[in-house]
Amino acid sequence: MKSITDSTGASIQIPRDEDAVEEEEAEEVDPEHGPLISITLSGSSSGVESAKSQILSIVRERTSKTSLELSEVPQELWIFLRAKSDEWVKRAQEEGEGEVNVFVPRRVPAGGKRGVDVEEGADNGDTSEVKEKSIRITGDKELVKKVEGFIQDEINELVRLLLLYHSHLYVG
Repeated sequence: MKSITDSTGASIQIPRDEDAVEEEEAEEVDPEHGPLISITLSGSSSGVESAKSQILSIVRERTSKTSLELSEVPQELWIFLRAKSDEWVKRAQEEGEGEVNVFVPRRVPAGGKRGVDVEEGADNGDTSEVKEKSIRITGDKELVKKVEGFIQDEINELVRLLLLYHSHLYVG
């Protein structure tokens, strides 16, 4: 902020952390962007306008990245989704600018090694223990939304195929 103040001559007042916490408790928090903080600018109109522009530029740069967790995806689908995650990343990056990463957890057998996909525990038939509980997508907002769409499309297709498979079991 000092560089903005020095270059514009505007005074920038940002609440201290404890003041921001009190404001956060008094006001609603934007679920997508977090707490809103009031910043006060004072000085000449051109200095204030320049400071505002520089601050908004910093905010845009820092809020262009996001992280999304898909915690409602059934574990049974993870292995199928993980197989396509690299394809989605590549496709999203071809369609847009920036970076995106997808993490699809592995199911871990109770007492077993990480990185081994299993349907059931080793001895007693219990379902496997899961360390990570959701699919995570991180990166540029636009690309994260694209990958989320690819994942939702794939889930819908997998569910459709499962329903088709089960309907053939009952018919045939």
